[in-house]
Amino acid sequence: MTSCGCTPIACDLSVFTPEERAEHFARGKRIFAGARTEELDDGYAFALVSASAELETWIEEEKRCCPFFHFELTRTSAETRLVITGPPEAKAILSAALSK
Repeated sequence: MTSCGCTPIACDLSVFTPEERAEHFARGKRIFAGARTEELDDGYAFALVSASAELETWIEEEKRCCPFFHFELTRTSAETRLVITGPPEAKAILSAALSK
């Protein structure tokens, strides 16, 4: 059997201490509160109401536990847009997180 070298499509929350995990989830709730969400073929786009410095921290933390996600962040004077995409299996994980 050969290894593909692919990133597994599974979140690894063990990269956080319990306190870090709680703060990561709380940070995400603050960031995504009131965001407009657009479903894409391979993920979701978010127009964020308030994009504080916490956003970059959240993205870096999310990359640690879910390295299969791809993040694209754009800012204009009108809005901050975050696009999160990944392999087909990744969208289901993101969808489940959005429903919480």
